Amino acid sequence: MQIAPGRQVALNGVEWTVDDVHGQLGRLVLVDGDGRAETRSFRWLIMPHFVMRTAGLIVPIAREMAEMDYQWYAPFHMDATEAADTFRLTATDFDFAVRNEVG
Repeated sequence: MQIAPGRQVALNGVEWTVDDVHGQLGRLVLVDGDGRAETRSFRWLIMPHFVMRTAGLIVPIAREMAEMDYQWYAPFHMDATEAADTFRLTATDFDFAVRNEVG
């Protein structure tokens, strides 16, 4: 399933339109036909941790993916203060970097 702004998805028999995707936070904003917006987590798309750990007994990549799945459950906080102070640098704005990479 591709999740992108403008895509239609059906959840529990309700048609939703993806309004915005916050990949870095693991959330997306859905709007129903009445214009009501809801923020949902990507968690409902992710395979449970114990399933990945169990599959890792047979499939090595599943074991490695299970080891890194904590990244889906908590937002990342980046702090460039120490580098900026040490090397007199400025951090690139996240939105600016994404716009330049995506197009």
